[in-house]
Amino acid sequence: MPHYRLMEIDMIEHDRHLFIIGHNVFKSIDVESIEQTTRAMTELGIYHPPFKKIDIRISTTYKYLFKWCDLNMEENFNEDQNVSWAWRYDFTRQEDGKTVATFEIDQGFGFKNEEYLFQVAYKTGLFEKIMKEENIATKEAAAKYFVEDTRGMTNRILELLIGLLAIKNIEKNTVEHKKFDKVSTNKNSQIYKYVTTLKIGQITETCRSNGSSSSTVRPHMRRGHIRLQHYGEGNKKTKKIFIQPVFVNADEGWIADQRKAYVVKAA
Repeated sequence: MPHYRLMEIDMIEHDRHLFIIGHNVFKSIDVESIEQTTRAMTELGIYHPPFKKIDIRISTTYKYLFKWCDLNMEENFNEDQNVSWAWRYDFTRQEDGKTVATFEIDQGFGFKNEEYLFQVAYKTGLFEKIMKEENIATKEAAAKYFVEDTRGMTNRILELLIGLLAIKNIEKNTVEHKKFDKVSTNKNSQIYKYVTTLKIGQITETCRSNGSSSSTVRPHMRRGHIRLQHYGEGNKKTKKIFIQPVFVNADEGWIADQRKAYVVKAA
């Protein structure tokens, strides 16, 4: 499981922002494409969260979620078992200048922190199950395994969001709650000032398959990567630049399928 360093930058400070990622995004993008894209962004120092306070809400199936998070558990679930979870991230700057993140997970019972999830796992016998299935000898080792999986899933979802935001033709639909300031004092309120839904945008790029065949390649994401660009007198100098990822080769029917609305209430 990759862990990418959060870059030390000045993130935008305002009220919490909700990002919604629907099922067809999980179906349309493979893990390796996002990994390669965010690895290139990390190398160039541009891998960072968009705001200081964000929530990410996903709508997919357990099968796709566990496959995406590299937990090797997707075979235990049917294709149509849906999951709707949310992750809450708060990014702060330490005295040494490093950016750190704290997180909570909402699995349908409200946002809970890592300590709470640990207590639930202990009380429900999850550690014993992990010991048996993973051939782990002690509860302490099972607890460490559980915590690493939880953090790994959290890192993966954040990685997905940052990778999606880098895509050239991703469709970002942001709605601002105009009356947010009047209702935000209500502690029980689930209203966000900003809600952004990420969908597959208009695809205009095309790519032919190799060889003499004129058939087009299946719709896919062309990964983000680093390219050396020549510049200066006589183009003798070079510098690294980031080439944004982009979706290619989609016909109208495929685009329409990816643009299905995923309605999530903000309140």
